[in-house]
Amino acid sequence: MEIRSPLHLVASSSAELDGDIRGIDGQTYKLVTEYDEKKDEESKQQHGLLKKLFDHLHDYYSVRHLSTFSAKTYPTSVYDMLQWLCGLTYNPVHETLSHDGFSALFEKPEDGEAKHHLIDDMPVELEDADSLEAYPQKITAASLSDALAVVCHYSHDVLTTILGHGHGDGVYACEFNTNNRALMYPSNMDTLLCMICDVVNRLYRQLHFLYNQCQYNTELSGWLDCEYGQGVGGSGWRCNVDQCANQACNQNSGQRANQNGNQRADQRCDQHPKCGVKSPLQSFLEDGLQGFLPHQLKYEKGKVVCSVKDHSGIECITPFGFSSISHRASHRATGQRIVDVLAGYCGNQMSPLTRLCSLFNCVIPTPPKTLGQMFGFYYSLLVDWDDSSKRNAKREAHREAAFNKAVSDADFANPKTTLDMTSLFRSGKHNPSTGDQSSTHLTGDLYALVKCNGNPASDPSHPCGAYLRPLCYDTCAMFSKEHADKYLSWIVYLTETFYTALQKLLEDCQKTCGADSKKCKIGKCKKDCETKAKPLAPSSKHSDACKSIVECGYIRPTFFRYGFIHNNVSSLSGVSGDAHKRTCTDFCTLLQLVTKEGNVLYNIVNNTIPNFFWTIRQKFFWTILALWLLSLLYLLHIMVIRLDLLHIKSHLHSPSSHRIAAQSLLAAGRVNKLNRVFYLQP
Repeated sequence: MEIRSPLHLVASSSAELDGDIRGIDGQTYKLVTEYDEKKDEESKQQHGLLKKLFDHLHDYYSVRHLSTFSAKTYPTSVYDMLQWLCGLTYNPVHETLSHDGFSALFEKPEDGEAKHHLIDDMPVELEDADSLEAYPQKITAASLSDALAVVCHYSHDVLTTILGHGHGDGVYACEFNTNNRALMYPSNMDTLLCMICDVVNRLYRQLHFLYNQCQYNTELSGWLDCEYGQGVGGSGWRCNVDQCANQACNQNSGQRANQNGNQRADQRCDQHPKCGVKSPLQSFLEDGLQGFLPHQLKYEKGKVVCSVKDHSGIECITPFGFSSISHRASHRATGQRIVDVLAGYCGNQMSPLTRLCSLFNCVIPTPPKTLGQMFGFYYSLLVDWDDSSKRNAKREAHREAAFNKAVSDADFANPKTTLDMTSLFRSGKHNPSTGDQSSTHLTGDLYALVKCNGNPASDPSHPCGAYLRPLCYDTCAMFSKEHADKYLSWIVYLTETFYTALQKLLEDCQKTCGADSKKCKIGKCKKDCETKAKPLAPSSKHSDACKSIVECGYIRPTFFRYGFIHNNVSSLSGVSGDAHKRTCTDFCTLLQLVTKEGNVLYNIVNNTIPNFFWTIRQKFFWTILALWLLSLLYLLHIMVIRLDLLHIKSHLHSPSSHRIAAQSLLAAGRVNKLNRVFYLQP
């Protein structure tokens, strides 16, 4: 029998050479067998064709990496980073990394400190040295290795979601694992671990923002319904819902401008909705969306260098790198497909990428550098600090008790030394703090920027709202008592920088959306709006005619630069009720209260932390001052005594001193004695 296909011709028989594939008669091959799941040598001979092809494919991936072992290209885009993770498990360095590479991240007990147990008179170590006790879970080298393997596996799904499985003018999905971009995989484990940590954190920030943006439809300024992929053009911030109605539906991405102009004006805007599609989602993936333009990254002298030299609290925005997606993608889809995949990749704290970032950030703690990272650190550390109903023994051991112990240890283990930072996030409730204050939120409590409820069943109090959520919030929620001293150091040395960065955010928002700004029209409510007459009244609310902060084309790009997203789009937009609706002007008003002189954050920067420093340093200050005074008194005492002796000696002359011969003074034994001065000796 002869089988023909578009690509190959099977020979008519085993003896003929009239085809591309050898013809075999009288043999049966099974695609799947019962031996496929067994790995012993005998079972391997009985594997089905699919299993054998699968194994050979993975061998192919590994072999392809051998030709790029000396590559020096660092992944500097989301596209490259996803491919780098796809290929990591097939690169020779992965075996070394999985075996003992993660061990270097954990401090080993010194000699004599390791806990041993005797079994048959043989010492057996029971405590896992490659581990770190932490909240909410213990971190081990095995958990890091497993988490990395899962992230590498699902990175392939993210790439195929964006680009498809490939076609002749693009990249086939099987090439994502072969390092066809010639990316570097350092053989030094310390360098490799630092590289993994950098790659997964950069990847998370960009993909989590994309996931969040694709959760909402166009009415909420989201990209859920926006298209991306083959033949889709870029556009501005919102998806275009009104398409040209008289275009042929079978046009391809290379259509020319020879369309006729006989469209009728009475045609509906929802006709032929797929023609001429333009999408901000496509622009974002192509790194061309205004307000979200990435920074240019280069790898120089062993580190990644950003084109923006002075970030001043803003994020280093990694390019997506899908610049040619319009013709390289093999499919077209909407933001819904991206949400479905990214929800399982970086959508919550237990997602693979999110969890891996959390593990690395806890094991290798680095000071927060941007406003979003600092806000996320403060919020994660201080949230629900005084709420005993949400406290458990493990959280208290690694957070509250560990921090208080670090404060005490900083002052020679003095239990009376305290540092109260909880006023930053005192309460989510809009309750007054003293008789002369209407609410702690109106005196700078940062809860006002995150959430606000008079009580759990009530509406938020105006102007507080769910404005901000750090992009890194889910990745900085793990704490270890072993690093409590670092957390304390960040608080006392970075809070002033945090305050300055919030002022800079306020300044940038006021330029576009402040009360005096002429750029943004969204935040300008009508005169009859209740918030105009009572801007700080908790009961004030906007009307249906007021535009929400979600519709503002300036605020969201500004938030993105500083590392934030909206905490609750449905609430801010007024979908859940006008009492929840907030404008960009409301946000500027509230941020002014947070940064106002005399309020909570200002007092912490200018009073609480300086007083803490003085409590520690005053012992040294008074000790040094006392030593200097003692030295001064001693010096004065010696000077007075020696002056008296000098006065006495000046009147004591030997009667025969003028009879000493000059020859005796020049004698060899006395020459060196001429340089000695005895006038000030007592």
